[in-house]
Amino acid sequence: MPRSYVAEARKHVGPKRARIRPIIERLAIEHQDAAIALAFRSPLELLVSVMLSAQTTDVNVNRVTATLFEKYHAPEDYLAVAPEELERDIYATGFFRQKARSLRGTMRMLIEEFDGEVPATLEELVRLPGVARKTANVVAAELGRAQGVVVDTHVRRLSQRLGLTKQEDPVKIERDLMKLVPREDWARFPHLLIWHGRRVCDARRPRCEDCVVDDLCPSSRVSRGFGLAADAYERGRPDYPADALAFLVERLDLRPGRTVADLAAGTGKLTRLLAPTGADVIAVEPIAEMRAKIEGARVLDGAAEAIPLADASVDAVTVAQAFHWFRAGEALVEIHRVLRPGGGLALVWNVRDERDPIHAAVSEILAPLERDTPRRHRK
Repeated sequence: MPRSYVAEARKHVGPKRARIRPIIERLAIEHQDAAIALAFRSPLELLVSVMLSAQTTDVNVNRVTATLFEKYHAPEDYLAVAPEELERDIYATGFFRQKARSLRGTMRMLIEEFDGEVPATLEELVRLPGVARKTANVVAAELGRAQGVVVDTHVRRLSQRLGLTKQEDPVKIERDLMKLVPREDWARFPHLLIWHGRRVCDARRPRCEDCVVDDLCPSSRVSRGFGLAADAYERGRPDYPADALAFLVERLDLRPGRTVADLAAGTGKLTRLLAPTGADVIAVEPIAEMRAKIEGARVLDGAAEAIPLADASVDAVTVAQAFHWFRAGEALVEIHRVLRPGGGLALVWNVRDERDPIHAAVSEILAPLERDTPRRHRK
């Protein structure tokens, strides 16, 4: 969605500091069962469970630890067996060799430096082999010693959608959240976002109509505004010049037997122009009202950051009047994933020619809203 539109929407939902308390309160009521899903009975079992949870599910970890914790009770137990035996015992969690090395290194350090106890501070926890900041934050929070805010994929996505951060890096996101979220909520806030992300705010299909913080979320307001304005969008959005289209078709080699995905297709302004090439055209658009107006293509519900297509499935990707809306890093990874080797990406914008007095006057009116959209033609 356009960052400039999101910025305007944020004015209506209120500043971040004013929204954070009602966001927490509503999510706490909605997800009263929000808590860590890992099963543990001691700080050591918690640490082991979190270390094993990398690149697998909590359900899978719990299945493994149900028998693991009957065999291993203290740090010394993990060192008393051969490395290969520990690897077999945790095999089902994946990356078992690396995890076994990390567990053995951690147990050795616990014995040598912490009297066999799980340390209390974040600084001490991150010294343990295989324990990064996220793992340390989870352990500290569950032991009642929260010294930061856990940032996983759900927390990252929802924090961005709620307008609580513009950052992409987890450490920077955590810093932003630590400034906003009251310290007493540092432990439970990530659980609330994680559970809301799993149940309502899905990465590909967020159910804004079922969201208890819908009126506090700038992303929801923007999406809904586009849906309500689909007719006006179709009437007012300019078409694309024939020579520009011909250039695009030639460079992307669009012809029968080739496949092109048009991302953030809107009402299909560019999509319908690609159809006569004979290529298989796939329109990807997250807003239902927009999708309903697309003709001449296969239409999919999806976003640039989570394209609903298989790996290496298209020869070309087009994005018209939309790339500046995307979370560029995530979108480019997805575009690379779906493109076949040698595939092409075309980014298209219509810009106003400010040599024309009418266009110049319109630009002055729109300038306060445009912010970081592509620059206009001024020569």
